[in-house]
Amino acid sequence: MKRKFSKKTIENGYWLDVMVELLVYLPRLVMRLFKSGFN
Repeated sequence: MKRKFSKKTIENGYWLDVMVELLVYLPRLVMRLFKSGFN
């Protein structure tokens, strides 16, 4: 898949994806750790 973006745009989009993924995944991971840790 070749995108016609500048390198800067690709990097910004990549970091945006990473941030969104962290915001979605981290709470689940924390909740899982809490549930397994306090049961």
